[in-house]
Amino acid sequence: MRSDNRPYLAPVDHLRAVAVLLVILFHGAQVLGAHIGFGRPFNGQTDWPTSVNPLSTIIFEGHTGVSLFMVLSGFIFTVGTFGHDVSFRHFMANRLLRIYPLFLLLVVLAIAASPQSFTFLGFLQTLVGLGNLPGGLILANISSGVL
Repeated sequence: MRSDNRPYLAPVDHLRAVAVLLVILFHGAQVLGAHIGFGRPFNGQTDWPTSVNPLSTIIFEGHTGVSLFMVLSGFIFTVGTFGHDVSFRHFMANRLLRIYPLFLLLVVLAIAASPQSFTFLGFLQTLVGLGNLPGGLILANISSGVL
């Protein structure tokens, strides 16, 4: 979706494509590599591929594509708001209206695809952004110094 009041930066879209490709290759290496190499589904505890080849490592380390997305998001927000007053409330409302409907659709599709995994508590936690409770909630991260 392009903005009429901001310049279009083609290199940013190219980097987005690279990030998408990295994420797809990472998950493909997990799924296909597990079936081909191990003859069974991927086990996140034991089946992590390793390599001394730096290019392969970029693919095997799945957070590379996600990290690139984060950097690009920060860059896009900075470029888009530089020199402008930004209302946090308006910004957050706009983001919610753009992202949340698709999120809800994907939640419904996930429930339809795996109804045996559905729990009402899990559904409520997911709707309010706490779907990883209790294990995924980190209130204080001492290792990075963020409290």
